[in-house]
Amino acid sequence: MKRWRKLLAMLLSMVMILSMIPSATVRAEEIEGIEEIVEIISEETAEDAEALEAEGDADADAAEGEEALAEAEEEAEAEVAEEEDEEAEAEEAEAEEGDAQEEVIEEIIEEIIEEEPELEEVIFEESNYVEASAKNSSGASVLAFTSDTHNKSGNVAANRLKEWLTNVKEKLGTNGKVDVMAFGGDMAGAGASGYWDLTKADMDVVAEAGVTGVYTTGNHEIASGGDFKYASYTSGAYKNDAIRGKFEVNKTSAEGDNYIVYCLGSESDTQSYSNQVSSLTSFLSSAGNNKVIFIITHFPLHYFSNGYSRTTTGASQIIDVLNNAVTNNNQTIVFLWGHNHTLSDTYYDQIYGPGGTNSISYNSSGSSKTINFYYGGAGCMSDYENTYNTNSGSAFVKGKGLLVTVASSGNTATLNFAYYDENGTDVTESNSVKTATVTLGTQSGTTPDPTPGDTARYELTDTLSAGEYLIV
Repeated sequence: MKRWRKLLAMLLSMVMILSMIPSATVRAEEIEGIEEIVEIISEETAEDAEALEAEGDADADAAEGEEALAEAEEEAEAEVAEEEDEEAEAEEAEAEEGDAQEEVIEEIIEEIIEEEPELEEVIFEESNYVEASAKNSSGASVLAFTSDTHNKSGNVAANRLKEWLTNVKEKLGTNGKVDVMAFGGDMAGAGASGYWDLTKADMDVVAEAGVTGVYTTGNHEIASGGDFKYASYTSGAYKNDAIRGKFEVNKTSAEGDNYIVYCLGSESDTQSYSNQVSSLTSFLSSAGNNKVIFIITHFPLHYFSNGYSRTTTGASQIIDVLNNAVTNNNQTIVFLWGHNHTLSDTYYDQIYGPGGTNSISYNSSGSSKTINFYYGGAGCMSDYENTYNTNSGSAFVKGKGLLVTVASSGNTATLNFAYYDENGTDVTESNSVKTATVTLGTQSGTTPDPTPGDTARYELTDTLSAGEYLIV
C-alpha cells in the first residue's frame, strides 16, 4: 500500500513538471499516458484501501471472538473451581463422619473390654485382618508380591519399592490399581541398626501408594536385628506395636471377591515348617474352594545348593497338605516364597504349574514330589546393595516383584502371572506359567471368628483407616 502511494506521488509530480515544459520538447501524448497510469494506480490504491478496511473489520471481529472465548474460559474455570470446592467440602464432611464413627467404635470396644477383659487379646489379634472386597476398576483383582526387601541405611530398597510400584501401576493403565501387596519377610537388612525404622520406611511406601500391605515374617524379623519373638506375637505382646503389630503368621490376612491371602511366615529363624503343618491344614479345611488361595511365606519348599545348600524341614509334609487340599477340596492354591536370593536360585522369576512333570526335590537326597499347586518365588526387592558380585545374591533375581491378576466369571477364574524389574520391564522366564484358567468350587470359606468359648459373637465390621478392620 505504501509503495503504491509513493509511486503515485512521484507520477503526479512528473505530470506537473512536464506540463511546465515547452510543447516543442514534450508531447502532450506523454502527459496523457502518465495521467492514465496515475488513474490506474489511484483505482488500485482505492481497492487496497477497501481491502485494508475489510481486514481491519475482520481483525475487530476476531478480537471480539477472542474476548468472548476468554470470558467463556473464565466462566468454565470458575465452574470447575466451584465443583472442586464442593468436592473438598464433601470429602471433609465424609472424613468428619468417619472420625465420628471411629470414636463410636472405640467407645464400644472400651465398653466390651471393660465388661469382658478376656476379649481384649482376641479383639486386637484380629485387627490386622483385611477384607479388600472391591476389585479394581478393570474388573479383575490385582495382587502384588515380593520378599527380602532388606532395606538398609539410605532406604535404597524402599526407594526401589516405590519405583517398582509406580511402574507397575503404569502397566495396569488408567483403570488399574493394586488391591493388595504381600511381603514374604526380611523387610530390613540383616543385623541392621534401627531394623524397625527401616521396615517402617518400606511400609510407608506401600501406604502412600494407596495399596493395602500384608506382611509376614522371615528369619530376619526374628533374628539378626529384628528381635520379633513368635511367642510374644501369639501372646499379644505386639498387638499395639505400630510396626511389629502388622506382621501376621499362620493367618488369613486379606480376602477379596475371588482371592484369599494367607500368611504362613516363619515362627522362628530356623528354616522349618514342622510346627506349622497343623495350622495350615486347619486353615485349608475351612477356607472353601470358591476363591484362589495365595500363600505368602519366607522359606521355599525345594532344596537348593549353590556353594552352600538350604533345606526346609517339614517341606515334605507341607507339600502333602497342599496337594491334598487341591485333590480333596478342589482348591486352587498359589504358594509363594523368598529367602534364597543369596544362592542365585534358578527357581526364581517363574511360576511352576501343577501336575505333569513339575515336582519339587525337597532334600539333599533328591527325594521329590509332584505338586498339584502353583509354585514360585514372590520376587526379591533388594538388589546390588545386598549382593556379592554382578550376578549373584539379590542382583541375580531379575523380578523385584510379582504381579498377579485374578479375573473371575461364574466358577471360572483366569490368573495372569508376570515378574517385573524395577523399571517395569517384564522379566518372566519363558518356561513360566503366564496364564492359567482354573475352575473354582462353590463352597465358601468360614469368616475368621474370634469368639472365644461360649461368649457372644463379635463380627468383622467397619473399615477404620488404611484398609484395617476392627472386631467389635
